Amino acid sequence: MRKRFAALLALILLFALMAAPAARAAYADGTYTVPVSIEGLGRHNVLWSSATLHVEGEQLYLDLTFERVDPRDHAPQYEWMETSLGRVNGVKDDATYTCTFYRLPIPGFGRIPVSVLTTAMSEPKAVDYTIIVDGSSVPEEAEPTVEPTAEPTVEPTAEPTAEPTAEPSAEPEPTAEPEPTPVETPVPTPVQPIEPTEAAAPADGTDEPAPSDAVILPADLPTDAPDYVPDAEPEHPDVPAAPTPLPEPAPARGGLTVGAKIAIAAAALVVIAAVVAVIVSKSKKIK
Repeated sequence: MRKRFAALLALILLFALMAAPAARAAYADGTYTVPVSIEGLGRHNVLWSSATLHVEGEQLYLDLTFERVDPRDHAPQYEWMETSLGRVNGVKDDATYTCTFYRLPIPGFGRIPVSVLTTAMSEPKAVDYTIIVDGSSVPEEAEPTVEPTAEPTVEPTAEPTAEPTAEPSAEPEPTAEPEPTPVETPVPTPVQPIEPTEAAAPADGTDEPAPSDAVILPADLPTDAPDYVPDAEPEHPDVPAAPTPLPEPAPARGGLTVGAKIAIAAAALVVIAAVVAVIVSKSKKIK
């Protein structure tokens, strides 16, 4: 039992390998002319021995043309043809007695099973054929070779170090205030008082002295009041200048001071009192 099962499995695998088309390969895109043939076709129609192959990406398309030869009176009566990848309708031309199937999708080269619907019989019927396609002349697509490119080496660059920046302090820095310039104040020259002079004796022989009009001025006494010239304003406006004392008024030229006049008046009163006392004493003696 086991031997029979093994023999049956081997036959199935062998039949699948014989019936399967050639393995798919990657072919270069383009249009090519390839040899073709068919198995199981009757004597009334023939298949042209060359077909046009279209390679578009990974898909193969085939243009097949059948011709009527016996009797030569019309085009082959085929309606459509299909493979495992799809079906296309036939284009009939009675003038050339041909029927062409354009862009029939095929899975690859080698033996390809197809089905054709014919109306030449009493009723439409699907007939199975086997097409053999020779793709030995179709170039395979060359695999692109990628040449290794030298990757640029990026040398590490030294990262610049950020210099610390001094942060501004919130408190303002104290500014040194300029020292005030001392202002020199003029020292007034003291005025020496004029000493009263003794009154000269009267020319008429009386004891009352006559006031003298002559006034002797000291050598260092200024003849005129000094012109007061205020010093220039201090350089620093915030420091007030020291007040300058006003000079004492000088006595008028040719007159006595107040003190001299008081002294003279006091002396005159003393002299008058003495004179009155002498007169009174004399009058008492006369009586």
